[in-house]
Amino acid sequence: MIHPLSYLFQMPTLSRYFGFMFLKTIFFIALFCSVLVFLIDFTELLRRTSGLKDVSTFAVFALSLIRTPSIMEQILPFTVLIGAMVTLFMLARRLELVVARSAGISVWQFMMPAFIVALGLGFAATALFNPTINYLNNQARLLEADIFNRDAKLITGETSSIWLRKTNRSEDIILGAASALNNGSLLIGVTIIRQNRQGRLIQRIDADSAQYDGTQWILENAALTGLDSQRHTSGKYFLKLDLSIEEVNEGFSKSNQRSFWTLPELIEKAKTADLPTYRYSLQFNTLLAQPFFFMAMVVIAATVSLRFIRSGGINGLVLVGIATGFFFYVLRSLAEDLGSSGVVQPVLAAWLPTLLALVLGFSVLLHQEDG
Repeated sequence: MIHPLSYLFQMPTLSRYFGFMFLKTIFFIALFCSVLVFLIDFTELLRRTSGLKDVSTFAVFALSLIRTPSIMEQILPFTVLIGAMVTLFMLARRLELVVARSAGISVWQFMMPAFIVALGLGFAATALFNPTINYLNNQARLLEADIFNRDAKLITGETSSIWLRKTNRSEDIILGAASALNNGSLLIGVTIIRQNRQGRLIQRIDADSAQYDGTQWILENAALTGLDSQRHTSGKYFLKLDLSIEEVNEGFSKSNQRSFWTLPELIEKAKTADLPTYRYSLQFNTLLAQPFFFMAMVVIAATVSLRFIRSGGINGLVLVGIATGFFFYVLRSLAEDLGSSGVVQPVLAAWLPTLLALVLGFSVLLHQEDG
């Protein structure tokens, strides 16, 4: 019996053919979904901007275009699942899988190119697509703010209070603001509380705004309360804090999504600042597990699609495959919610659904093919 990996080298033409079929089908399904998502989002944005003046259709078009990849990232596992199912159904309908089986090629051998394609797409989605989406999301926020006449770099999206706490060797800094603008360099409705390590108040500052100029914070209309409990006011107050705008941005931002390549640095910064790291650790491990989750989707597709060769019933098998993929997708989302709140260890929350899908999928496929 030919080993599945050695089969790739002994029959390279057939391997490339199967791999190309999987890749082409997944690409066209992803393209179709992207167009569908874009049209829905574009229509919704046109409705929202219909009452606004000086908003061009081109601006709405551009906004919807750069928002589409972010949505597509969430449904990529389904495009891989459906693409693998469609490919296997087509190969079975054209009897190509039957011919391959009659030539002594096992299911593991002609599925190996699909597994490699899924892993390759997963690594590309993690290493390339994710950082690109992070950049496009920033551009989308700028353009959306310009269209709807909001501040061009609003982080929070609402005016509810947001708080950040940083602990260092000499003092604790508690920073509150109504909103954070310009990627964290401009704060509105600011409250700064400085305490020593024993929790005793050093200084409290209330200001209309705080602007970071690269070396210090410039507070406008600041009211200062010190150890003597006397309140002093200052039209402009300069304050040096051991608190960078990157830490403010990370602490205030609602979105957990960060570029894959920046996550290790963010984890280290959060550890240094004595801040929770489980959100960043969860996203990092989720992105690491993503190629194997794509592979699990292909395995699930194989468990329902290969049966069509012998027993028929394509409609029911399609529903079973989609429902199974959706179940593991929901399971992964649930695990991520538990991991982001610190209830479950981030590594466990990120990897367990993927490993469970792989184990169950391979077990079912092994039972079907080898008894």
